[in-house]
Amino acid sequence: MSFLFAISAMAIAIMFPVLLSLRSAGVTGVTRFSAGCGLAAAALCVAMVDDLAPRWFSGIFGTGLMIAASLTTLSGLRQFFGQSAMGVWSILAATMLPVLGLAIFSYGVDAPVARSLVSGATIALVFLLIAATILAHWPKDRSISAYMIVCLVAACLIALFHGLRVFILLAGIDPIPGLADPRLWTVALPAGRTLFLPLFFLSIILMVQGRMIDTLRHTVAHDDLTGALSRRAFMARLERTREVTMKFKRPLAFLLLDLDRFKQINDRYGHAGGDVALAHFADVVGAHLGTRGYMGRLGGEEFGIVLPGISDAETLDFAETLCSTVRKAPCETTQGEQILLTVSVGIAMAEQDRSATDTMSRADMALYAAKAAGRDCYVMAERESGDVFTSTRALSAAAAQMRSLDAENHGLLQPQVSAG
Repeated sequence: MSFLFAISAMAIAIMFPVLLSLRSAGVTGVTRFSAGCGLAAAALCVAMVDDLAPRWFSGIFGTGLMIAASLTTLSGLRQFFGQSAMGVWSILAATMLPVLGLAIFSYGVDAPVARSLVSGATIALVFLLIAATILAHWPKDRSISAYMIVCLVAACLIALFHGLRVFILLAGIDPIPGLADPRLWTVALPAGRTLFLPLFFLSIILMVQGRMIDTLRHTVAHDDLTGALSRRAFMARLERTREVTMKFKRPLAFLLLDLDRFKQINDRYGHAGGDVALAHFADVVGAHLGTRGYMGRLGGEEFGIVLPGISDAETLDFAETLCSTVRKAPCETTQGEQILLTVSVGIAMAEQDRSATDTMSRADMALYAAKAAGRDCYVMAERESGDVFTSTRALSAAAAQMRSLDAENHGLLQPQVSAG
């Protein structure tokens, strides 16, 4: 049996520095995983010298190390999934209880069966808790579901082999008749619960790396300040949504939002105040949007919203309530001053044989019309046609003239803010 313990100990020892290197990634639970991996490797090393060492060293100290390893790993998993973790003293207390039982059944009463029952039942219970923790978070972590399956299977198998050991001892089952070598019965269980430990810790490493990759993807795809989709991610998702909705002839609305007089907010409150206003605006819009669609930051104070499967009338109602919601939710600066926010919205419905860029261009023209109409309102672009093309050109010229007038009169305009 020593060579099986040696193989597992070497495999887990190799994973230990890998887990240590992942601590800097910022994934919660990695420190506990590293400690659990190191303790498990140490426990297997102790088991290697079972025949040579005194009873207390292998039977008590080695088993205590394995129990501590499993409890520490369970604590790391709870941290990994965002739950409260066991403290170090709690882990030590939970480890010392079965260790005390092992000491009693070793030196108080020499009871090998009782020692096996205590160690097997404790480790089986902890790994069942590990499996239950993974199952409880199964729907929430789809991005690492494949690695969770491996970890779940490994934890269940380890618990199964330890549980079978307890069951056999309690039931007093003899070796299976007909086997060529009866010793296989006593070798299979220790081998099973030992050799699945490296698979278990390997799956933990894969889960941590999967979480790191998922976090990196989220960081790349989202704006740091507002949490909305980045322009690139938003455009890619818009293209996919448009293809699906056009294929099934479903409506698709695109809304272009512009935070009114944002430059004046920046001038009066500085860029820090502008950042606070943008973040607050994104929170308000995101809460109003809910699960009906998705939002992205296209640049500066411009945001885009995509609403799939929504009619023209429903889109107009959404835009009206959005303007009202933003108007009624002023932003508070770090100095306690309130900034009254309003938003202008340009709306365009996607059409067959028209690209997403065309839809966005029409929404852009509608946004300029909303600005020209006095801001704090919404305008829906007409459907594409030859007549509309002429009016769009005229609208573009009017929008350019409006921006020119804004630039000339910028110093005379009073910002729409309130000092509270």
